[in-house]
Amino acid sequence: MLVRPLLRWAGSKRQMLQPLRKIFPNTGALYVEPFCGSAALFFDQKPKRAVLSDINSDLINFYRCSRRQPNEVYEIANELRRTKSTYLRVRREIADTKDKLTRAAYFYYLNRNCFNGLYRTNKQGVFNVPFSKSRTGRMLSEEEFLDAAAALSSAKFSVSDFESCIETHVQSNAFFFLDPPYAIKRRKPFTEYDKSVFSEPDLKRLLGCLEAIDDAGGHFALTYDSALAHKFLLRRQWRQSEIIVRRNISGFADARKNAVEVLTTNFDYHDTNSHS
Repeated sequence: MLVRPLLRWAGSKRQMLQPLRKIFPNTGALYVEPFCGSAALFFDQKPKRAVLSDINSDLINFYRCSRRQPNEVYEIANELRRTKSTYLRVRREIADTKDKLTRAAYFYYLNRNCFNGLYRTNKQGVFNVPFSKSRTGRMLSEEEFLDAAAALSSAKFSVSDFESCIETHVQSNAFFFLDPPYAIKRRKPFTEYDKSVFSEPDLKRLLGCLEAIDDAGGHFALTYDSALAHKFLLRRQWRQSEIIVRRNISGFADARKNAVEVLTTNFDYHDTNSHS
């Protein structure tokens, strides 16, 4: 049964699922996603054991509450009107909302009604994406929401820096799917994910994590912008393949274009576009 991700997410790998299915292990390995976002590959493959981790505490709270109380999260979110005034009220209130269930429902509502599925904060860490008058993602049906929430039963969750997550779970019987943010030199409108920006030093830490996974006998698959993909080809046996992605740049239909991402793995799989 096809399960849709619960969330819209800028940079989601939904368009890359077909090639990613080729590299998903069928060994029962522990699935670990340190930058989980919308967890599109997790929902597509529904691994029996998984760890979903992210630095975004509201994201992880949403997943935890959706697993425990899916009906309540769905009902609270769907009772909110899809109007700009309601959206702005919820956006103001979520930061001060202490009840985890209500906060999770607010998070879902904002995600489904914000501009282009973005998660962006200001320097204080407050969500500030504007309301989308059009091109918004529809709210999932109750059946779709509950089916996706049920898939979360196999997952453990953590609010964690990626390096800590990888160090905790690195082992020979683990598969790490890594979809990190692009490293940027300074904050720019509509690019910042969190009040702490993923930058060049984080990229260096990530490279060390890849080597640690390889040394432990684990497997990883990492997707990244083609312009920087050469940085990840650290060892002779690692391989890379290009994936063409149809992107909606800036969220506008007339700005759609093809982009190239590169998939880096430390194991062999059959793909005609792969190279070492």
